[in-house]
Formats: sequence, structure tokens, C-alpha cells
Amino acid sequence: MQSNTLKKSAVGAIATAVIVTGVLATPATASYTFTNYTTANGLGNNSVYGVYASGSTIYAATFGGGLSVSSNGGTSWTNRTTANGLGSNSVFGVYASGSTIYAATYGGGLSVSSDGGTSFTNYTTANGLGNNSVRGVYASGSTIYAATYGGLSVSTNNGTSWTNYTTANGLGSNYVSGVYASGGTIYAATDGGLSISSDGGSTWSNRNIDGLGNDPAVFGVYAIGSTIYAATLGEFLGSGGGLSVSSNGGTSWTNYTTTNGLGNNFVLGVYAIGSTIYAATAGGVSVSSDGGTSWTNYTTANGLGSNGVYGVYAIGSTIYAATDGGLSVGVVPAPGAFALLGVAGLAARRRRRCTASCATAAAVAAVATLASTSAGGVIYSGPVDLVIPVDSEGRYLNLETGVSTTGGGFDGCDFNAYGGDEYLNLWSAPSWGTGYRDLTGGAPSGYTNLQPGAVIGGAGQYFGTTAGTYPFGTDTNQWKLNSTGIVGLRFIASDNLTHYGWVAIAFGATAADRRIVGYAYESVAGASIVAGAIPAPGAMALLGVAGLVGTRRRR
Repeated sequence: MQSNTLKKSAVGAIATAVIVTGVLATPATASYTFTNYTTANGLGNNSVYGVYASGSTIYAATFGGGLSVSSNGGTSWTNRTTANGLGSNSVFGVYASGSTIYAATYGGGLSVSSDGGTSFTNYTTANGLGNNSVRGVYASGSTIYAATYGGLSVSTNNGTSWTNYTTANGLGSNYVSGVYASGGTIYAATDGGLSISSDGGSTWSNRNIDGLGNDPAVFGVYAIGSTIYAATLGEFLGSGGGLSVSSNGGTSWTNYTTTNGLGNNFVLGVYAIGSTIYAATAGGVSVSSDGGTSWTNYTTANGLGSNGVYGVYAIGSTIYAATDGGLSVGVVPAPGAFALLGVAGLAARRRRRCTASCATAAAVAAVATLASTSAGGVIYSGPVDLVIPVDSEGRYLNLETGVSTTGGGFDGCDFNAYGGDEYLNLWSAPSWGTGYRDLTGGAPSGYTNLQPGAVIGGAGQYFGTTAGTYPFGTDTNQWKLNSTGIVGLRFIASDNLTHYGWVAIAFGATAADRRIVGYAYESVAGASIVAGAIPAPGAMALLGVAGLVGTRRRR
């Protein structure tokens, strides 16, 4: 994704209001079935230690077989080894951004490819890396973070030179197993606890107290805003450990274990989208859709290659699990190909939250059958309920990863909506590459409330690199109170190509009462999407917006 430049001033009478965003969420009722890919499919080795995915491309870090890449969702694989310049054929971790791939190798340093894996440049201790055994890697722009057996190594110039941070800087241990960075904060998973730096690595605050898994060893880490997820290891398999979550930047922690339904207390990796958490454990892949309170565990009985899971990643409703028996991909089975949700479908789910005093819902609009072109490429968030705060920052959203923040933006932001009591504002910084579908000439003054079924694609008019202010009105494509509308947009995805998507926003009695209730994007670059399109059971259909409107009135 492109790096964002945060807005410093707003537009119009409500210039200080903020953008809203949503997060990819897996429906609580989801039940996954896994397909396992092995050496029989071309995988380098069945011991997979790390995984990353972008669109239909999957990257599997195999131990002894190199880095395996599939561009068709796992059906076939191309294997990259030392013959391509990889530092070692034993790969611990992988990350990718566009055509650039970062491979953390065992004993061979950090290998970086800028051509999709055809060739690699290898960085070692000779370049300043802390150790040639690299356990994990993350990158943002020109900054690379390498978790090594000799400290956390950071390069701000794409790997040319490195600065290594160790216990001398306050790191919990020099044995670093995982790393993540967001904004100016770095999170390092070490054998001595979770180390956090807010100054680029110069100094660290270490978390290794009770509540962090009862054991100081942290093997993986992820963060969204002030919420941190730490994968901790027990002193012995199944003893101690667990998945530790902090909602206040690491000040305090809540630990989730097998008592809560976790597959095993030996947790090797973690990822999160919204309130949904994915934990890679020694007893399967554990998924929680309520922030960790309860868990559903998936094992070989669900098609997983092995119950020993080393890493996990997710996009929308698809889970990627790095197991000791292959690369497993989990999806929610559906009998049909595709449905088009004009937000009424969300209404039925939201209706359940209403009290007995709720008013009668508005009638659902007629269903119109549509052609199922490019149906397979749509990635849908699932129903979400994300309040859009009224302040000077609002909520920011990355449609691909589901990362969402309030109080400030982040690298990779795609969408920003904000406003006061009379307007809806949409914002895009020049570096985002985002444009909003505009129905009256492509200027930031027209109508942007799309009707379900409207085509969002290359032929439309868009505005971007600025802010647009939209008053509420009676026209079909103006925003309305006690109603739900859809924003269409184009954005630059992680493959550095233009993709199209939509975001549904529901309003209450005032414009300050607003929330994102769902969103989706087309995973095929350049392919059009229709407003409200979602993958769901049944044929391609279009449901009206009225159903959700009624549920909003009930509040």
C-alpha cells in the first residue's frame, strides 16, 4: 500500500471532523474448511514456518525447501532457492509489498527480491545485521525490520546498512522471534518478553510480567492501534503461555488459554482483523471473533495439514496457516458463487441487536438478478459495526488488511470519511492513490451515495488527492439521515495496481450518528465491482438498502 500523508486541516464548515473506517471481520458463525498444499503441489517442503498473502498470491516460507510462491491461490507453486540468490533454503518468515519480497532465512541472512522472487539480494552480518539467522521480518516503505538471533536489526535504506538493537538498548533478549511496526512504534517478540520502542529502537520498554502468558518468552506479535497481540510460549508444551492481549498499549494484559478454548497454550504466531483474532498454536489454528473471550479451534479434522501451526495470516474470510504438514488455506464453504448486498442483508443481522422497543423495520427492496462477472474476485469484510467518531482525525481504513485506526492515520490507508452534523466528508492524501466515485462530473462537490448495483470501475468519474464535502439532501444519490449509503472508490493495493471497492455507511437521526457496516474490494486489479457486491451463498443478487435503514431507526 502507499504511504499516507495525514490531513492537517479540514474542509468547509466542519473541517475538524474525522474519517471513518472499517475492519475486515469474519462472521461469528463462520465455519472453516481447509485445503492443504504440499510438495505434491510443488511446495518446496512440507514444513512451512511462515506465510503471507496478497490477493491470489501466497508466499510460503519452507524449512529446507526455500521460498514457495503461488500466484493461483495454492494450486501450483514456484520454488525460490539459493539458486535464485536466497541466503538459505531454510526460510523462517516472509513478507511482501508489491513486487518486493523479504525472506528471513536460517543462517543465510535476510534475502530481498525486487522482482517477485526471480533474484535476491542477501544481507548479512557483513552489512550490519545482528545475526545471519533471521526469524521474522516486516517492512514499511524503505524501512526493514529483521528479528534475528542477535538482536533486532533495522534498515532505513532498503537494506544497504543496518542498525542493530540489543539488550544494551533495553531489548528483553537478543533472541528475537518476531517483529511488527506501526507508525513510530516497534514491537519485538523476544525470549525475554515483548519489547516496545516508540523512538525507532533507541530505547525499549520491556513487558515480561504476569498477564503476559506467565512466561517471558514471546514468539510473535501484532498490533492494531493501541491493541497489542502477543503469542507466548509456555515453559513446556501446554504449560503456561497463551495468547496475551493488551488494549492499552501494553500497560496491562489479558491472557487467553485453553480454558477459553485456545487449541494449545503454546502459541507461535498471531494475526488480527478487527475484533477477530487468529492464533497459530501447537494444537491447531484458533479463531476468536469476540476479541479473545471465546475461541473456535481448527485441526486436521478440518483439513489442516498438521496441528502444529507455526504461522497464520488472513485476508477477508480466508485463513492461511503455515503448518508442519504443508500450507493450509481455510475458507467458509458456500453453496453459491456470489451475492450482491445492497446493505439490506446486513439489516437482518443488525436487527438482532435491537430491544423490544425497536420500531418496525422498513421493507426490503426487490431483489434483482445480476450477471456473475468477476464474482470470484470480491473480498468482503462481513458485517461490521464501526462507529465513526466526530473529531479531527476520525477512522482510517485499509481495505485489504482490514487495519483500522482512530486518532490518526497509518501507512497503507485507503479510505477516510469524516464530517459534522450536516455533511459527509471524504479525504484522500496524494500518496494514497485513492479516488472516490462521483456521480456529477468527478469534482469534490457532487453526489457520492451510490445505489446497490452501481458499477465502480475505470469508466467512472472520480476525485482524489483532496477532500470533498457532501451535504445531506433528497436526491437519490445524496446522503440521508436514518439511511444507509455506499461509497465507491479506487485505490492502490499492495500489488501497486489500481483496485476498486465500496464502503457502506449507515446514518442515524443526525450525521454524527454514523458507522461503517460493511465493505468489499475486487482482488483482481483493474476489474470493476458493483456497489454492494459480496461473496455469499446463492446466485449474484442485489438486495435493497431499506432493510438496514429500518434497523437504524430502531435505535
